[in-house]
Amino acid sequence: MGYRRRAAVWMIAIAACAASAGELCAIPLLDPSAPNYMSLYSLGNVPDIDGKSGSSFSYQGLAISGNTLLLSVANGASPIQTVWALPLVRSGGHIVGFGAPWDYAYAMAATQSSVGNTLAGGLVVTSQGLAYTTQSQSLLGQYGTATNSSALLDVSPTGAVTGGLQNLPGGSSGQYKMSSTNGQWYTLNTTGAFGSYGIGSYTQYNVGVSAYAFDYVPAGGGFSEARVVLGDANTQRLDAYALDAFGNPCNPALNSACAPVIHLVSNNLAIGYGVVRDPLTGDILFTTQSNDIWVLSPVPEPSTVLMGIAGLGLMAWTARKRTRRTTSLS
Repeated sequence: MGYRRRAAVWMIAIAACAASAGELCAIPLLDPSAPNYMSLYSLGNVPDIDGKSGSSFSYQGLAISGNTLLLSVANGASPIQTVWALPLVRSGGHIVGFGAPWDYAYAMAATQSSVGNTLAGGLVVTSQGLAYTTQSQSLLGQYGTATNSSALLDVSPTGAVTGGLQNLPGGSSGQYKMSSTNGQWYTLNTTGAFGSYGIGSYTQYNVGVSAYAFDYVPAGGGFSEARVVLGDANTQRLDAYALDAFGNPCNPALNSACAPVIHLVSNNLAIGYGVVRDPLTGDILFTTQSNDIWVLSPVPEPSTVLMGIAGLGLMAWTARKRTRRTTSLS
């Protein structure tokens, strides 16, 4: 079965490459060492979002709220950027497509001193709205759904080159875990209310793992122990690391007591700008530099028919894409 799944993805990749004449072919593939019970399929891009995002944009952070996927789109042409809501279409519980997107939030990503700053891979749903990260200046954004307004906290004094963001596992409100694209990870304790955060204290961990974005996977969610799945900013892979006592990736390259890294998905362009785990199925969704959304499932794909549908959809979506280059987080 593992061979058939990998063969199906390879056939989709070949078909998509043939449909994307003139574009660089970059199709995420299951890593040869990935667990053989996992499957990978594409949800493609979202033409309705692409058509409203200008000429230079990038799919970034992902979050799931109820049965809605939230997608932040980076656009250096504007200080105010859009977080889109995509109703989830499911088959057998698994996400197989999207309904019509709508503009969920207009989030501030830049100030007069950070012109050109864009949304990054961190996107977290809170009781008051959304917390998010930015690039190229490291800011922690707070969007309030009650006020439809944003506030920005400069977290660059911590040394973070912000990538991903999640709530600190087991932490209290206002405690966050941040990844960095320079290999360091942080526990950030904010002060004040959401919308007027300050930096209370922080701890820096020299983990040696650069991550655009990440999400936590509990034991039994496809792995024998709790893991953090992340988009590696150096290797262009989606990897799963065991956790240390502080919610960081436990890196066996620095600590021989750490469990081996599980390589999940490989690509020749950046993947994992955004990463989120579907709480219903345990599937892992991630964005790519090609502005596509992919699903890594810890169980067999919903059906072999789905793989064919995904391949045909990928061909159609890819063929109609405009030639565009995305922004880089590195």
